[in-house]
Amino acid sequence: MQLLLEVLTDEIPAGDQLDARLSLANIAKKLFTEIGIAFGGVDVFATPRRLVLLCSNVSSLAILPSKISRGPAKTAPQKALDGFLAANKITLSQTYEQDGYIYYKCPEQSIDAKKALEAILPKALEELSLSWLKSMPFNQSKKLWIRPVRSILCLFGTPECSDILAFSFAGIEASNKTSGNRFYAPEVFEVKNFDDYKQKLQNAFVTLSHEARIANIKEQIAKIETIYGIKYDGDEALINENAMLCEWVRLLPLQLGDIETLNVPDELIVETVKKNQRYLIFKNQDGTISGTCCIVSNNPFDKEMINSNITSGNLKVLNARLKDAKFFVEQDLTINLKDRAEDLKKIQFIQGYGSVFDRTQRMLLLAKHFNALANLDIDEAKLERLFAMLKSDLTTQSVKEFDCLQGIIGAFIASLQGEDAGMQEAIKTQYNQAVLQHNSLAMLAKLCDNLDKIYCYFASGSLPTSSKDPFALKRAANVVVAILLEAKLGLSLQDLILACKSIFKDVPLVMPEDFDANLYQFFYERFAFYFKQSGALPEVQTPLLRLCLCGTGASLVFWRDFIDKIYAGQVVLPQQQQIVPAIKRGLSLLKSKGHDAVLAHGAIYKDAISHFANSAKLNNTFAGHMPAALLFDALFGFLNASALCDIRLSYTKFAVKKDAIKKDDFAYLVPNSSGFGLLGVKQEFASVLLPAELSLRTFFAKNEWQQHFATLATSLNLFLDEVHIDTLESQELKDSCIQLLHFTCIPFVVLV
Repeated sequence: MQLLLEVLTDEIPAGDQLDARLSLANIAKKLFTEIGIAFGGVDVFATPRRLVLLCSNVSSLAILPSKISRGPAKTAPQKALDGFLAANKITLSQTYEQDGYIYYKCPEQSIDAKKALEAILPKALEELSLSWLKSMPFNQSKKLWIRPVRSILCLFGTPECSDILAFSFAGIEASNKTSGNRFYAPEVFEVKNFDDYKQKLQNAFVTLSHEARIANIKEQIAKIETIYGIKYDGDEALINENAMLCEWVRLLPLQLGDIETLNVPDELIVETVKKNQRYLIFKNQDGTISGTCCIVSNNPFDKEMINSNITSGNLKVLNARLKDAKFFVEQDLTINLKDRAEDLKKIQFIQGYGSVFDRTQRMLLLAKHFNALANLDIDEAKLERLFAMLKSDLTTQSVKEFDCLQGIIGAFIASLQGEDAGMQEAIKTQYNQAVLQHNSLAMLAKLCDNLDKIYCYFASGSLPTSSKDPFALKRAANVVVAILLEAKLGLSLQDLILACKSIFKDVPLVMPEDFDANLYQFFYERFAFYFKQSGALPEVQTPLLRLCLCGTGASLVFWRDFIDKIYAGQVVLPQQQQIVPAIKRGLSLLKSKGHDAVLAHGAIYKDAISHFANSAKLNNTFAGHMPAALLFDALFGFLNASALCDIRLSYTKFAVKKDAIKKDDFAYLVPNSSGFGLLGVKQEFASVLLPAELSLRTFFAKNEWQQHFATLATSLNLFLDEVHIDTLESQELKDSCIQLLHFTCIPFVVLV
């Protein structure tokens, strides 16, 4: 059996109709299952005016499972018992008593699927009506729908012969009648089954399938590209939307004329043409905007008079919009960007953290600090000019009208005011995630912007969660992480955070108690995300994450250069047969130095060697994607194994302070007001910074740890000598490895 249901309405917004397709399918499956109707497939079709449900292989019977109903207590008044019997249409002899109550077991029932569907379909439409984000009563029934319902078609039966299901919704009776294209075939016609329905709609200029309309648009785009020698800009979402705005699609070229005379940014033209008018944009072979765009019309006839009327009417509307855009830009050009800085004082950033103007001043201080720290040699006057203009386009009419053009409008105005290309690029790209290594000014602007944003929101307690990030702080942190690891500025995470703290030191703010822990945990996750996205192996990630949190800018630059050299084939990697013996010799050196505590944990060494030896073998197949796999497995595997032993060694020698860092936690050295403190973590940064008096000197005061670290360093040097890394300064590599070892093997203890 086959069920066909169509709800014909006025035109519904494209996004809402696409959502309704999914909702109707889910509702139908749920309700059919509840009433025991078996079915094969459920398909939902949608056009701007109709929502169509097609269920195939539907059973002719609905099987209602047995159900037990509890009635009144045995001691209840007779009236309550009579009501229970009447409601279930039974006699007292059909009930039974249990635990002081009257029960009735309704046996399994088989009813005609047609009757079951007539009862359930109004409920399905009622449930669907509540799924719309916005709905309205459209007739005297007061039922809700997103647009007025004009008719309901519903047929049930065999594919060859189907009957009308007798039900109504919102006072509209279901029938076997519908109509075609509103403008070109509005006549009502009867249908017999789905095949007949689909064919008659096609004859009435309605393509039922959304996917078929999309394919039709793409075919016509290909023809236009060939005829005009232009290329579609590739916006798939716009094609999908247009396919849901028309029941029959025909592309009509529209000539924009000489768009260069508008003297507005290309992005503003695109925003007007695509977002406001839903036209398809094409580009010339050189990537510039073409003077030809396309309307997706609902017109089935390829007649010159009809097409001319449509294009001329659309062109009038488009020209009016472009003139408005040009007017906004002309008005914005009457005020210099630098002179707009004062207006930024009227725009609030975050309550308690000043205006956008105050924010640009903080960003300028950060930029000057990082400029000196990274030896970028950017003229301070240029920095001051950049940050005076960076956010000024927020006060322009163009951005108020088209908020997605922030930065773009500012760069366009800056170009007309004589600013150089580097300055324009810094303003234009401040909101995107690209790391522009060729433009230090742009990188600095992007770094300071995102860093200030993260710091302020964390200080205000507005933290992102795994599912919600309303202020796009993860995106901002991804930019900061990428700049640290790719731009090779010589800056570290500690440099960034200490600079922010320095700027806010005189500001009377009430910082959350767990501010530092939350901030370091957040960046830990973002660094981990970066390494995961880049394809780094787990053995590589752990020590690099520690280095990113605690290392200096110079160490980050070294390891980034080292990775780049491996990718470029400039480093000759050791052979696999060298790796495992080198790990064994390096680690066994610790035992030979007479460390009883280490010897007591020999099983740890054995497990570590076994793990990284097996990993090195498995990752042979990974070498095509990451040539450094074997080297990193060996080097970082050695460091991880050393750190693992060092954790156990430290805990056997020193007591652990109660309620500070629990046993088996990891910890990182992080800066605080008097030097360094320990930040405790167990998978996550759960603890806050320890008191400032626990400084780095506390650890170096213990001679045992100094000796242990020296032994580890000696063992690492032996390991590096064994693997023979050519075309790289061996001492430079050793020095950086020792530094990495330092951050990997800090004693994880809190002294009593």
